[in-house]
Amino acid sequence: MRIIEQAEQDHRRLQVAQREIETISGVGAGAAGKIQVRADADGRITQIKLDPRVMKLSSRDLAEEVMLAMQRAQEDSAMRRERVLRDTAGELPDTPAQSLEQFDRTMHTFNRAMDEHESRLDQIFREMDGR
Repeated sequence: MRIIEQAEQDHRRLQVAQREIETISGVGAGAAGKIQVRADADGRITQIKLDPRVMKLSSRDLAEEVMLAMQRAQEDSAMRRERVLRDTAGELPDTPAQSLEQFDRTMHTFNRAMDEHESRLDQIFREMDGR
């Protein structure tokens, strides 16, 4: 029962995180704030605002500043998304070996709990047979 309750809590936490991720909006600026860009949680650009004064820039400089603002918005979005995921799932392992180690610990805990439940069920069945 405890495992099921924990799974239900985890599921609810993931649903909340998903809704929060859907609202993420990263922002980035370029050309001293005259270019404003927004990106969603997936890094897709959702908005670009250009102050008319940026039209004084050469086409090359304007393109570079727009690209810079876009990259900053995407980086901000990724950072916000990572923060939500970390808050939801905890600190993520750095390497595949650490992931495997974490999985092994989880499986050991699960198996121990299942063994305890099986032992308790055996005891209940023995008691029922003795009646």
